Amino acid sequence: LDWTPPATNGSLPNNSDNSATIGHYTVTINPGGTSNVVPASTLTYAYSGLADNLTYRFAVSATNSRPITGAAALVYAPLPTGASLGLQPTAGGPSTSITVTGQLFLKNESITLYWDLSTHVAGSVVADDTGAFTKVVKPFRGDKPKVHKLCASVQPHPCASFTLQGVPTPTPGVTPSPVDTSSPTPTETPQASGVRPGGGLSWLDIITRPPFVFLPIIAIIGILGMLAYWLLSRRRQMPAAPAATVVHRATRPDYMAPFPTSGTPPVAPPPPAQASAWDAPIQSAPPVQPYAPPAAPYAPTPYVPPPVPPQAPPPPAPPAAPPRSVEWPAPQNPPAAPDEPPDLPQPSD
Repeated sequence: LDWTPPATNGSLPNNSDNSATIGHYTVTINPGGTSNVVPASTLTYAYSGLADNLTYRFAVSATNSRPITGAAALVYAPLPTGASLGLQPTAGGPSTSITVTGQLFLKNESITLYWDLSTHVAGSVVADDTGAFTKVVKPFRGDKPKVHKLCASVQPHPCASFTLQGVPTPTPGVTPSPVDTSSPTPTETPQASGVRPGGGLSWLDIITRPPFVFLPIIAIIGILGMLAYWLLSRRRQMPAAPAATVVHRATRPDYMAPFPTSGTPPVAPPPPAQASAWDAPIQSAPPVQPYAPPAAPYAPTPYVPPPVPPQAPPPPAPPAAPPRSVEWPAPQNPPAAPDEPPDLPQPSD
């Protein structure tokens, strides 16, 4: 954050450096309500720990011996929408020095460069008055050879890609054997195991090293599984049953058939011929009569409605029922009290 000194300081004249009349500056940050006092000779302030997707408001007030006046108009800081990063070179080994250039950032903005993750800080830099910067960094130690990203920690979080290359594997050298000067026998040059004379790898080296070391193991397991399945399937096969001849015998002999003569079996009579429609004679169709026009033209018969039958007289109404009277039964009279009390039995009776 930076600002310019006020043009007037209340009713006091303004000096050339504004240090005599202005005592200090107060920077207030919202949300949070944090206030910090800055000396009068300082016109910049840096604040860290801002959260993403949150709008902050910074208020700067100059304090002198005069009373505090009203606040100035609110000014919105523009966001660096076109900020970008560039890398040179874009590929290299773990010890390659990478020159990072940034453009279109906010002026005097503090920027942190991180490698893939925000916890992998590659360096920090402050943009100049034009929003540009240059920084030399190196790949993060311990990363695997692949494409990595170098990003800025400020909006709009631009990133650039760097291809990290692995360290080349040294070719095993040829160790000469000691030469015996007393014997003219030619010396032999030993070679590394699994390496062809031309320096390349043989097919045995390829299939016995990761990640191809699992291929022969999988092939052997597959062959053993096929052999086991073939042996089990042969045991389950049922032996072929011998051919059988089915002879149908009559349960009841035909006593009406003549007894055959010795030596010659009886000849069965031929089956009767069945009637077929193909053997029926073809019948000729009757001759077609020639068309003869009617003697008189057709005259439609006029429609005569049938006579309406006479309606029967309505039946006589039934006689009216006489009114009925309802008589309720009278209550029964209680029995009369006896004139004399009943005779009670006496002890002498």
